[in-house]
Amino acid sequence: MNIIGLKRGTVEVVPYRSEWKQFFNEEKNIILNEIRDFVVDIQHVGSTAVPGLKAKPIIDIAIAINSRSVIPEISRRLETIRYIDRGDGGKDGGYLFIKELAPEVRTIHLHVMEISDPQWKNYLDFRNILQTDKSLRAR
Repeated sequence: MNIIGLKRGTVEVVPYRSEWKQFFNEEKNIILNEIRDFVVDIQHVGSTAVPGLKAKPIIDIAIAINSRSVIPEISRRLETIRYIDRGDGGKDGGYLFIKELAPEVRTIHLHVMEISDPQWKNYLDFRNILQTDKSLRAR
């Protein structure tokens, strides 16, 4: 079994894997090598970022930028490291890029948004509360 990856259109929730954090850190470095000059912050978000929480085995990464005007250049650079541009999800997750292990087997959802976008704070708040509140995490 792969530690990450889920066929598109499939929903599967698996027990937390400690390897997800390491996978994020490795991918973060790969991403920063390509687009560091645009990144204000980069964070592991979503359920795979919460130790002990069951999750879909897809790593969610949120990237804060100063201006959406740089997204075309970010897209061009991310293509070189196998990211697929899925376009602007607006209030449903920011500008989305995905990475696949194989066709239709997603491993990463990369959400890009302005640092001033309320979604940025929401991503971090959601992760942080689940990391610190064991009873909420259990529910």
